[in-house]
Amino acid sequence: MALACLGCGRAGTGLPEVKVSHLQKADMSIHYVASGHVVSKTIRVSAPDTGTIVALPVQLNEPVKKGQVLFQIDDSEARQTLNSTDSEIVSARTKLEENKALLTIRQNQAATQVAQAVRDSEIAAVEERQKVLGASREERRKLSESVRQAQEKARLSKLDLERQRQLFKEEIISQADLDKADSQYRQDYSAYQEARADYNAQTQTRREELDIQRLKSMKASEGVTLAQQKGDEELLLIHRVRASEAEVARLEASAAKQRYLIGRMRVASPSDGVVSQLNYEQGETVTSSSTVLSLVTHGPYYVEAEVDEQDAVHVAVNQQVNISLTSMPGKSYSGKVVEVAPSLEARPQGPSDHKVLRIKVNFAEKVPELRSGLEADVQGQVGLAKEALSLPRAALLRDGGKDFVYTIKDGKLSKIEITLGNVSGDRAEIKAGLDPKTDVVVEGGDGLAAGTAVKVVP
Repeated sequence: MALACLGCGRAGTGLPEVKVSHLQKADMSIHYVASGHVVSKTIRVSAPDTGTIVALPVQLNEPVKKGQVLFQIDDSEARQTLNSTDSEIVSARTKLEENKALLTIRQNQAATQVAQAVRDSEIAAVEERQKVLGASREERRKLSESVRQAQEKARLSKLDLERQRQLFKEEIISQADLDKADSQYRQDYSAYQEARADYNAQTQTRREELDIQRLKSMKASEGVTLAQQKGDEELLLIHRVRASEAEVARLEASAAKQRYLIGRMRVASPSDGVVSQLNYEQGETVTSSSTVLSLVTHGPYYVEAEVDEQDAVHVAVNQQVNISLTSMPGKSYSGKVVEVAPSLEARPQGPSDHKVLRIKVNFAEKVPELRSGLEADVQGQVGLAKEALSLPRAALLRDGGKDFVYTIKDGKLSKIEITLGNVSGDRAEIKAGLDPKTDVVVEGGDGLAAGTAVKVVP
């Protein structure tokens, strides 16, 4: 095209015609489009243990519900172990109940023996006290009451004497009154002393009888000790009970483990979805952790897309993008970049030197029509610079690894080296090398050498 214009220009004036422009301020941004497809979460369902698949009630591409049985691993061995353990638990519990019953009987016997011995000891102690007192209970009561009355009378007399003494000091009563009160106190106190002496005399007993009764009390106390010592025999039964309890607990733990293993062998779907892959058939043996089948869930959906190498540097996590679906023309959905691959890779079905960057984009809203596998395009726009000085991209020249533009000097082309900034679409940012008022050739300079005389046209 440049040659055609050159010919046209020369036909009229003999000089190539060029168009010029100045640096202009413009916002620089880049648009990129990444192609991909809609994806939903894929769940790989693995075998919980090594064994034979005895049931596989699902088929490829069949929809399944959460909790639906996907496959069953042979659990006969675990069930046999569980049945044997359950029988052992019954025997162990029976033995435990027997030991508990024996312990209860022995504890009751020991408690009865101790109680009897304690009562015998208490009776001996009462008899000993009676011997010490040397009188019947009724006689002791009467004597004790006499002592109490005499003591109380003496106490009152003493209080009256102290009151009379105070009145005498205050010269309210005479010496005779004071002497009378003192005499009365002495009489009452003497009567109290006589009552105590009579009580002590009446409660004495012979020394031989007291010694015999004390021996009986000692024997009764020894009976209590012997009854308590027999309680040591309970330790053996307690040990047996605890051993039986431990055995029951051990067997129950073993049974719980077998039930857990049996439950694991029956593998249920963790989510609603569609069977997207079947790696085994019924009757085949699987190893632990091997993937038996895969499920594609019904959401959440996202887009996996590939960004071309030239646009890869402009993509970042959290960028807002638009998503369009081939199956839904005319519609666009908001989205956000949530994952960016750490490195580029060769396109699987393209030239080895054609590299792409894989990204993951989430939909900003729920789209009911989404299905896994739908083709999708992701459009992104990234701002590069605000009010940057730029030229049309067609004005750029490159020679020897450096960037140049043509300017007009004395009617001829002049080559000036420049420093490029951002390049987006048909605009290129000029960082250095040009004065904003300098005329720059933006059209017609292709194929012309520096120093060529040209004609500037509007």
